[in-house]
Amino acid sequence: MPSKSVVPTELSDRWELIVRELGERLYDKRVRVLEAVGARPYKGLPVSDDEVRERYALIRRDQTAWEQLLKENTKTTKDGKTLLPKSLIEKLTKLEAAHQPAELPPLFPRQEVT
Repeated sequence: MPSKSVVPTELSDRWELIVRELGERLYDKRVRVLEAVGARPYKGLPVSDDEVRERYALIRRDQTAWEQLLKENTKTTKDGKTLLPKSLIEKLTKLEAAHQPAELPPLFPRQEVT
C-alpha cells in the first residue's frame, strides 16, 4: 500500500500540493475521456474513413477550402511561427498517398524538418 503524502503546514506549500494533485487528476481524467471518445477529426463529430476520404477529395484542389482548413487548424506563436498539428500533417500525407496513382509524384513530398 503506497504511503500517503504529508500535508505541508505552510499555506503556500499546501496550495502547491493542491494544485499539483488537481493537475494530475485532471490530466488522468482527460486521458480517460480521450480514450472513451476516440478520434473526432471533423468538428468533434465521429467520421468514418470513407467520409474523410470523400471530404479530402473535395478540398484537394480547391484553394478556398485549403485556406479554410488552414485557418481552422493553424496556431501562430508570439514570435510569428505558424504551427500545424502533427496529426493533421500525417493524416493529409496518408490521404494524399492513398489518392495518388503510383506513377505520379505526391502533392506533398515528404520533407525532413531540421
